[in-house]
Amino acid sequence: MDLSRNRLATVGKTTLKVSPTGRAVTQRMLSAKELHGMTSDQISGLRRISDIPRSAQFWDAPTKSWQPVRSAHMGHVGEDLVDYWNRRGKFFGQKSPEVRSWMRDSNNYRLEKGAGKGGNCSRGAQNRSRYYMTDPIGPRQKSNYGHD
Repeated sequence: MDLSRNRLATVGKTTLKVSPTGRAVTQRMLSAKELHGMTSDQISGLRRISDIPRSAQFWDAPTKSWQPVRSAHMGHVGEDLVDYWNRRGKFFGQKSPEVRSWMRDSNNYRLEKGAGKGGNCSRGAQNRSRYYMTDPIGPRQKSNYGHD
């Protein structure tokens, strides 16, 4: 299995920026003044990428620049997904309720520049970690989301 197939098998797809989780991330960034060109009401109404105003921009901390929201990726905050899986997620199992809850938790995301130097894709390629697909060894972890 290649990396992307391991990722999809273990945790599933990353939430979209127009999903409820993505809208919560965007609202949080608006409140923190890390986003401009959109109102709270516009964010609440997002259902398609085409609903995002072309003038909307977010502050991308890694590149220290304003970037268009339309081309943003949903990037993980603090801990890359593969590292979360290897440290904790694998103890609950592939696509378990705990892992999917972590994937839907807006506190685990921020908008990031997608492609190009310093972007989410570039950072992901630089992470040398790989998904551990073997059975976990050790005690069962306690759920952070009430899935015990």
